[in-house]
Amino acid sequence: MIGVSHGLDAAGADARCRGGQTSPARPAPAEPKWDGYRALLARYADGRVMIRSRRGTDTTMAFPEVTAAAAALPVDVGLDGVM
Repeated sequence: MIGVSHGLDAAGADARCRGGQTSPARPAPAEPKWDGYRALLARYADGRVMIRSRRGTDTTMAFPEVTAAAAALPVDVGLDGVM
């Protein structure tokens, strides 16, 4: 469920896989998401569950099955991942 981005372009990733050196990393202007939605999930002590997008939009109602499953998490838990 957790996605990781290292900011490499395809050529840099290929060179690293072959053990070669790449030029100093330059930030990509944008990285498309093909594998899901970035989300921050919080389970509060009062029992509330909230799922927010990386921009802070409340998306809890869009994922009722995740919200229901998150109710079983320990209190005061925060998760950062991709759904």
